[in-house]
Order: sequence, then structure tokens, then C-alpha cells
Amino acid sequence: MWNGGRERSAATLAEAESVRDMMVGPLHSLLGDPRARADHATVLAAQLTLRAPGDGSAPTVEELAHLLSGTERALPTLAESLAPKVADDPRGRAELDRLLALGRLTEAARLLSVAEHRALVVKLEHLTEHDPGLLPRAATAALPYVDLPRSLQGARLAPSAVPAVVHELEGWYGDGSPVPDESPRLPALLRVVEYVAAETSGDLARQALREWSARVAARLGVHPSALQERRGDADRWSRRSAPAGVRVLVELDRYAKDPADHYRCSVWRLRPDGTPARAASESDRPRTGREIARLIREVAWGAEGAGDGVALVAVSVPPDALELALDEWDGAGAEEYISARLGEDFHLVLRCPKIRRRSRTGPADLKRRWNSRHQSDTLLADHRIGGRAGLIGLLKTTHRDTARVLVHGSTEHRGELLPVCLVMGVPVVLWDRAAPGPDDCAPLDALAPHGPVDGLPERVRHFRVRAYADRVVPARPALVWEDIELPLPDELQLADPSEGTERTG
Repeated sequence: MWNGGRERSAATLAEAESVRDMMVGPLHSLLGDPRARADHATVLAAQLTLRAPGDGSAPTVEELAHLLSGTERALPTLAESLAPKVADDPRGRAELDRLLALGRLTEAARLLSVAEHRALVVKLEHLTEHDPGLLPRAATAALPYVDLPRSLQGARLAPSAVPAVVHELEGWYGDGSPVPDESPRLPALLRVVEYVAAETSGDLARQALREWSARVAARLGVHPSALQERRGDADRWSRRSAPAGVRVLVELDRYAKDPADHYRCSVWRLRPDGTPARAASESDRPRTGREIARLIREVAWGAEGAGDGVALVAVSVPPDALELALDEWDGAGAEEYISARLGEDFHLVLRCPKIRRRSRTGPADLKRRWNSRHQSDTLLADHRIGGRAGLIGLLKTTHRDTARVLVHGSTEHRGELLPVCLVMGVPVVLWDRAAPGPDDCAPLDALAPHGPVDGLPERVRHFRVRAYADRVVPARPALVWEDIELPLPDELQLADPSEGTERTG
């Protein structure tokens, strides 16, 4: 029943009739052959769940124009089947572009075909379930000058909100950037998808989104260079990190007679030329976490250029303190209104030189792996890796240049694997110190642990801010970060000749 269809959605009946009449010309050029028209119309009817004549007869061009102008997603669905036919036919491509341009005068056409829309919604719902902030932050970066839907203006998005968001983003047809040869502009929705793909952890998911985007762009006649340019923008955005700020080195240690949860603390601030300047030495007595946090804040905020970026605070800890919740130490004074946990305000990362020095090849391993951090894949060390022996074997063979290890598992399991990573020179090690077992790894997906490595400290900081504010988020990420351009000062490599008192760790 070719004149059937869904409710018209053009602004007025007169506009719908005008658009319908103008569609007749390009449809004649594209589907003048009744047999070809019947084939495409049959496929179209199946996609739209409409009833088509059982005898395989073709609709008239006028009937087809009527359907396209008043049935949701009919036009892009037909264009999806026509695009391969006109790929090498400039005249046919021009007629299809003309048909798509007419569709933009209606509300019924929409941007995506039925199949394209279904595939995108499924992909985005899955990604949003694992990372509720992914779509809002990608849309904000991709469309900085667009008044985004209210649902995208918050920090989180529920999977159930994805269809409505896609529906609204479909309404913006051009991203405003220049395009070659007067070709169609890349739709805003596709630009958002490219930014989502760039920020997505997992090669398969990223590739699936990019293939989807490329197919839709080709169907729309978007010049390949336009898509590649936007993809490059998205990749550069995804590699972002917070502006470099002050760099602070901290050493924590404790002695056998020190009170529990108290540490001795020394602090260095790096000068612009990279040399360390001792900023504070508090090794004369053990301090609480709050006292140490306050000391670190004073050093970081009091340094020249403290307001220029996010400060990096690299804390060297004893081997038995890798699971210490020092990112939650709050240095706010009694008169301050807002809490000041170290993990919220700084790129707080861990180091453990005492473990590093247990390997003769440690410095060379660290340098080689650090320099390969952009090329090497992330190694997942979970209960399937074969324990300590299995991890050593991988890091010696197939993962000899691996710079990043993601450790999943219980406290006992992590205690077995973390020293292996450090001894063998892995510069970036990430784990959830709150995870009770091997199946509690999903929360860390929200910080894209497989994403661009140099942005990881900033993503961890963002995650911590959200986790501290939302008790529903149980994860507490810990990050070892051994930047070879951030060497330990000589002072940190010397034992403190302190009255012969034995140190712990």
C-alpha cells in the first residue's frame, strides 16, 4: 500500500506537497526503471514495516515521493540502498544529494536510516551503561558552540535517555566547519560519534563506531577528507591532559615505633629546569594524613605558577603502603568550606623506589617501556594471567615493551602482581584498591583505562572527584606513574641516618 505510511510531520500540508512535488524529478532520474524502483521499494517497505503489494509491482514515482515526504526515516533508508548504486556516477550522486537536501525541509526524513539509527542507539546505550559521562563530555567537546540538549548538559546520562538525545542531535545537519568541493557538511551527530569513538576504551568498540560513521558519511556524500579532519580533531581532544602545573615530589616513610597511620614526610618542589629544591622536611616526627596533606598543599599552592595548571604530586611510598588511601587525605583547614582531598586537586600518583631497585636492569627497563607507552597495548593482569609466574613470563616475552598494566583482583592477588610490575620497570600501573575480587573491575571502565596514556592522571583525578561525591561509586583507583623525565632527587635515594632506628618496609 504505497500511499500509506505514518503521520506527516512537515510543518504544513502545503510545504509537504511542495517538497513532494520537488522530489519527483530526482526520483525519476534515480529510479526511472520500474524494476529497480520495485526492488528498492520492497526493501524500503520491509525496513519501515509497511505493507507492500504482494505481486512485486512498483509504486509510481509520485507515490514514492508521497511516502518519502511524510514517513519517518523513509528517505535516508531509501538513500542507504541507493548510495552504492551511484557511488561511481557523479550525476546520480548529485541527484541523490538533491533528494537528501529536499528531505531536510521536512521533519519526517530525519538524518539516519532505520538500520543506522538502530545500530547507533544500541552502541551508545552499551557505552553509556559503562561510562555515563562519555556522551555528555564528547558532545560538549565536539559541539562547543551549540546549545546542547538539557540531558547532555549534566555530567552523567542514563542509557534510557540515549534515543531522545540521538533524536535531537539528528536535527543539526552541519557542524559549521569548511568542506571541500561544496560537498555536504559533516552532520553534528557524526562529529559527536567521532568524539565518542576517540574516547572509547577498547579497540573493537572504537572501530565499530568509526566504521558506522564512515558508512553514514559516505551515504550522505560527505567528502572523506572532511570526516578525517574531524576524526583528527577528536583524537587530539582524547589525548588531552590537564595543563602542566607545579611538580611536587614527596617521600613517605615510617619507623617501627611510629604510631599506626602516621608517616614521616619530606617534600621537594621541582624548579622549572627540573632540579629539585627541598621545600619541607618533616622526618623529625611522624605525621597524620591530614597534616601531610596540608603540608603538600602549602608547598604546591605556594609555588610560582601554582595557578597555571594541575599540579603533579608524585609520592614515593614504602612497599607495604601501595594500597594506602593517601588520595583521600584531606588537607582543608577548619575554616575552609570545601574539602580538599589530595586526589581531587592534584594529579596524585605513586612511586616505589625500594621495589624498583630490586632489579639490576630496572632503569633500562623503565626507560624502554616509558618510551613505548604510546605504541604498546595495555596488559590486563587478572585471575586468568597465571599469577606471579604468568605475569613475569608475559613481561619478559610478548609484552617486553608494555608500559601499562591494569591489575584486577583481590588485595591478595594485587599484592602478588604489583611488585612484579614495578621490579620489571612497568611505568604505569592502575588498579582499584577497593576491589574485593576479580569480578569487581567494571567501575574503572569509566576512566577509560585503555585510552590515551598521557591523559590518564587527569582522567583518574576526574574519576576521584565524582567518586568522592557519589557514594554509589565504590571504586578507588590507585595509579603508579613513573615518568622518566621526573627522576627521583638524590635525597630520596639516601637512607636517613636517624639514630639507628629501624625503618619499616
